Amino acid sequence: MLTKKQREFIRGEYEYEGEYASQKRYQQRKAIRERVRNSLYDFTELFEHLDENEREKIFSPPEDEREPLNQALINLVAFLYKETHVTTTLPNFEYYLKSGVRRATYQLAGSDMYDVDVDFEVRRTSPQDVEWDKIEDKIRFRKWDEFTEGELKWFLRYYAKSDEFDPEIAHEEFEKRFEQFVAETQEAGSQKAKASREKQRPRPDPIETLPEEDENAEDE
Repeated sequence: MLTKKQREFIRGEYEYEGEYASQKRYQQRKAIRERVRNSLYDFTELFEHLDENEREKIFSPPEDEREPLNQALINLVAFLYKETHVTTTLPNFEYYLKSGVRRATYQLAGSDMYDVDVDFEVRRTSPQDVEWDKIEDKIRFRKWDEFTEGELKWFLRYYAKSDEFDPEIAHEEFEKRFEQFVAETQEAGSQKAKASREKQRPRPDPIETLPEEDENAEDE
C-alpha cells in the first residue's frame, strides 16, 4: 500500500527540507491518501476474484511472521473502526461489519438463501466504574465462580501489570489448571452420559405377585 519512503514520512523519520519543503509535504500527504483509498478499492477485486489457494497462502505466513501479521490484522480492524466511528459522511463500523460478514457467509455457502444475523456491541467500562472492593472480596475468599465477565477482565488486566506477574509461571500454572479442568469436565460429561443412558434403558414390567393358595383350604 505504502512505499518505504511514505512509511518513513508518516512515522516522522523522513522530513523534507529546502525551499519547496512545504509543497513536497503536501504532495506526499495527498499521494498517501490516494494510495490508501485505491488500496481499499482493490479489496473488491481481492474478495471477488483472487484464487482461494492464494488467499490461504496470504494468511499462512512463516512462523516468525505470524505475530506481526496478527497485529496488522488487529490494527486493520482498529483503523476501520476508529475512522468509520467518527466520520459523518459514511455509515458506521457496525454497518460494514455486519454487511461484510453476511457477504462472506454467502460466498462461503455458495448461496444467499440464508438468514444471517450478526450481533455487534461495544461496552466501555472505565476503572472508576469498577467496584474494586467486591473484586478484592472475591479474591480474598476465593469466590471465583462469582466473578462477572467484566470483573474478571479488570482483575486480569491489573494482575498482568503488577510487578509480581511472571508470564512463564502464569503459563505453567494455567496449563496445569486447564488440564485439570478438562479432565474434570470430561469426567462429569461421562457421568452425565451414563446417567442419561440409565434413564433411557427399558425396564421390565413389574410382575404382580399373587397370594399363595392354601392347599388345605376347603372349597366353598
